[in-house]
Amino acid sequence: MKRTLLALLLVAPSALSAQQELFFEDFEAPLPAFAPNTPDAGSVVTGDNTWLINNAFSGGSGTIDCLGFPFGFTVPATAAQPAGITTPNGRYLHTTSTAAIASGVQNCCFVAADGLCAQPANHFARMTQDVSTLGAAEATLTFWWLCGGGTNNYGEVYYSTNSGASWTVVSTPIAQYRNQATWVQQTITLPAFGGHTTLRFGFRFVNGTTFSAQ
Repeated sequence: MKRTLLALLLVAPSALSAQQELFFEDFEAPLPAFAPNTPDAGSVVTGDNTWLINNAFSGGSGTIDCLGFPFGFTVPATAAQPAGITTPNGRYLHTTSTAAIASGVQNCCFVAADGLCAQPANHFARMTQDVSTLGAAEATLTFWWLCGGGTNNYGEVYYSTNSGASWTVVSTPIAQYRNQATWVQQTITLPAFGGHTTLRFGFRFVNGTTFSAQ
């Protein structure tokens, strides 16, 4: 039996702006302003998948254990990033299967939850510093993404106006980030982002139970 671990939500260099740039993250610094694998928004810290920050784009193969039996899997290469990204094919935030990591594969992928060999779970990555939009009626979040998930496996964007004490999912213009094989740039402008001193953003991977990894 062959399993394919697919690319899911990746987040490339992003900026929050409202006429002037208020925050920028390209993940190239030794300590990026994002914390992966936090328990926010009902998420787990460990599990069958995890958030990573690296510059791995090559795929590979390996084995995953299910009920004591090894099954082979193949991880496709992550699509090359376009020139519009600050450092194309540099470091980026992405999900990776822990089984892939154990097999030496660290590019973007995930193992779909089936409730048997892989359990359903949510995984969160969040900003570690506040952004002030005080005095602005609205603000804009911009980032690059791609997603190989499906109906039950997708990414979400969240924002917090209290330094991450609570989170609100962003449903406009996209509620679920999935079924996107190539890099695209997403821009979100909302009044809800304006007028705060403790604004932060986060990304959540939702891995619901499915019996067919697409």
